[in-house]
Amino acid sequence: MMTRDIISLYNEVMETKRLLCSLPELKRIEFLEKNTDKNMKDLERLLKKLNGAMRQVIEKCYEKN
Repeated sequence: MMTRDIISLYNEVMETKRLLCSLPELKRIEFLEKNTDKNMKDLERLLKKLNGAMRQVIEKCYEKN
């Protein structure tokens, strides 16, 4: 994987993280009453994807070194 691919993947991870942090559910989580289980499952799924993408970035960086 080329350096620009790693940078592109890293930027995608950071954008995903930024979007996750801006979700209204995260800001108002204590006020959620409806669909709490669904919101938490959606958040858990997104966080797993983010962790997987971050792991890929780290692995690719180690491969380059």
